[in-house]
Amino acid sequence: MTLFELHSINYGWCKDTCIDIHFEDEEAISYNLIPIETALKELGVREVAWFVDDLVVLV
Repeated sequence: MTLFELHSINYGWCKDTCIDIHFEDEEAISYNLIPIETALKELGVREVAWFVDDLVVLV
């Protein structure tokens, strides 16, 4: 599932939402909050490894 696909089914994310984006191969030591619109523009086609609420880990 891509970030675009996740956004299309996740009704809890409105246009002003910020999501915490990380990558599977990095050690996440802090928040990386990005507005959903920016994340979709820059990372929308990336595959989602897993997510919980507004935390998204991309492959």
